[in-house]
Amino acid sequence: MSPQGYRQPPPAPVPVAGFRPQEVHVKPNAGRWLGARAVKNPRLFGAGCVAGCALLAGVNYAILESQREYYPQLLVLTPVVGTLGLWMVLLGQPIDPATNKPRAWWRFGAGAALVIGVVIGILLCVYVGA
Repeated sequence: MSPQGYRQPPPAPVPVAGFRPQEVHVKPNAGRWLGARAVKNPRLFGAGCVAGCALLAGVNYAILESQREYYPQLLVLTPVVGTLGLWMVLLGQPIDPATNKPRAWWRFGAGAALVIGVVIGILLCVYVGA
């Protein structure tokens, strides 16, 4: 305590291995779902999703033919990835300049593609399981 009865101010932070606390800059909304452009090239990202869908379908087919069993999670996930990827390949990701978010019709279409993918996956599970 100081002579007047007040506490001393805390000591200044000491740099650790060249790191200074005031150098950290974190954006408060970084990483929000569909907040800003998710990827730099959305069509390329969609093409990667479609390629991932083809890979998942190939793995599922190989397991189905070799072991005579299937994994429902993989069977439902494959069309979801494919339909969302196809949606992004066809339309990209149009950003509304006023809100800096994807346009409402695009988000609605992405949700519809997700639902269509889940329905296709469930139908595949029913078909393969029968």
